Amino acid sequence: MNPPHEGHKFQAIPFPVNQQFVSESKTSTPNIPATRKRYRDEFYTCQLFGENILPQFQPQIDSLIHQHTMKIRWELKQQAKMAATRMGESMAKTLREKDDQIEKMARLNLMLEEKAKGLYLENQLWQETARANEAAANSLLHALAQFRGEAAAAVEEDVESCGSCCDETERRMCRICGERQCCVVVLPCRHICLCSGCGSGLHHACPVCNASMTATLHINVC
Repeated sequence: MNPPHEGHKFQAIPFPVNQQFVSESKTSTPNIPATRKRYRDEFYTCQLFGENILPQFQPQIDSLIHQHTMKIRWELKQQAKMAATRMGESMAKTLREKDDQIEKMARLNLMLEEKAKGLYLENQLWQETARANEAAANSLLHALAQFRGEAAAAVEEDVESCGSCCDETERRMCRICGERQCCVVVLPCRHICLCSGCGSGLHHACPVCNASMTATLHINVC
């Protein structure tokens, strides 16, 4: 909407003066002072102007009032439009900021979920490793207990097998050096026939039964 005109220019309109009324007023007051008489003449002139001239300007006055009213309405409408625009921009900015915050929180939530998932998988891996280590430890303990039982049985068997061919002193002496007491079990034949010094050396066969040696076990026979 285009703004109304800023103002309205009036044309100069000549208006007649009632000379008879003025002359009668002058002649009917011979004894009135000059100043008072001048005020009274001006009053009559203004009254005459209001009665005869103002009706001629009434359309222009109404038009001017209408234009001024339309201008005020247009300005108010423009101000309301500008206020609505500013409010819309402010709301759009606020919504963008909220959207950015929501997106940031979504990224943070996703990152925390990935981290929690990684920690869960790591915990599962540690639990599986602990169970595997526990099973391996139990297996080693069982194997060690079984090995100790077999070693004790080998000691008893060796003592019994050597009792019929030699005396007690000869049975206890090392079959390699013959100088120290036997304290090493040869595996897998389980003969106690080596001392600690000879048992620490590298041997391929048992000196009693000539079976292949796979390992030795030091025991205390005292």
